[in-house]
Amino acid sequence: MKKENIINYIDVVDNLLDPIITFKKKSKIISFINYEAEFFLEKSRNSIIGLEIDKVFFSDSPIQDFIVTSLLQQGNYIYKDTKIFLSENKSYVLDVEIINNNKLDDLIIILKNHRLRIGRKSFDSDSYFLDQTLSLLGHEIKNPLSSIKVSAQIIQQKYKNIDNELTEIIINECDRVNQLINSFQLNLSDLSTKNNKINIHEPLRYVLKKINLKKHKNISIIEQFDPSLPEVEFEKNNLIMIFENLLNNSFQAIGNKKGYIKIKTSFEHLGNKSFPGASKRYLNNFINIIVEDNGSVIDDKEKIFYPFFTTKKEGKGIGLFMVKKLINHFNGLIFVDSDDTKTQFKIFLPI
Repeated sequence: MKKENIINYIDVVDNLLDPIITFKKKSKIISFINYEAEFFLEKSRNSIIGLEIDKVFFSDSPIQDFIVTSLLQQGNYIYKDTKIFLSENKSYVLDVEIINNNKLDDLIIILKNHRLRIGRKSFDSDSYFLDQTLSLLGHEIKNPLSSIKVSAQIIQQKYKNIDNELTEIIINECDRVNQLINSFQLNLSDLSTKNNKINIHEPLRYVLKKINLKKHKNISIIEQFDPSLPEVEFEKNNLIMIFENLLNNSFQAIGNKKGYIKIKTSFEHLGNKSFPGASKRYLNNFINIIVEDNGSVIDDKEKIFYPFFTTKKEGKGIGLFMVKKLINHFNGLIFVDSDDTKTQFKIFLPI
């Protein structure tokens, strides 16, 4: 097969609406997944290709037995209404088609009619506990927060001749934290989806400006912003919380060593995509935000978004959980890639 034909074939498969996974028959090593499979598995292509197929599906998934059966003889096998487990708490009900053609070195898995039905019993239990905890903490935080804000306002009035930029940041942050507490005291399903259109770079620059006040001289900030990006419908304070969590994690991962943090925004055309849990498909267009650093490696990528999971000595395990929860609530998606050279958080927001 000519090289250009292979490339065209990959392009076609990438834009199919069903998740497709191929793996080598002898080694069971994954050789390819399309874009839809990336969104379905909530993992990037780079993190999947090269793994054994058994590592993708939870051990209790019946698909493991289907694969063994399909390897024994060639043909097309279709398994209707199969419950597939990607983890202990996440499952899908779908049709599985497995193709074993003796002319191919790879076995092909096609996941059809992938209507997401997440087994959320354990996850929702943690979410409920977190919501209740934040609700209680909110009452304890609001009182000192009000005192801080009032003190900053008094400083502004008393010292009118000085630069008030720092006190403005204090006041704005008090208002933002107070609003976030109010949001956390509600279930995310109660949040309004009627958000103002906003330039994605506005909250990014706000967070960068605030973090730069900490004067991390050992860390270089690299901005690669696409000025042509359209606005997105998202609540500004939610975006600030998302970016602040990700950037603070990057600073903490680098620590005192010499490092860099790169923030890149771009327009992505990924075809007709559906997000896990989303109620509709989004045609073609996404804004992609990548936060990259050369700090310490994230070993537990599968657990990094779980509530109360943390690798930090003083961490609470709440920040990234809320980041993912907010992004997913507004039909976006977040991935993480991490190796010895860099860590990347990739956010996709539908336009």
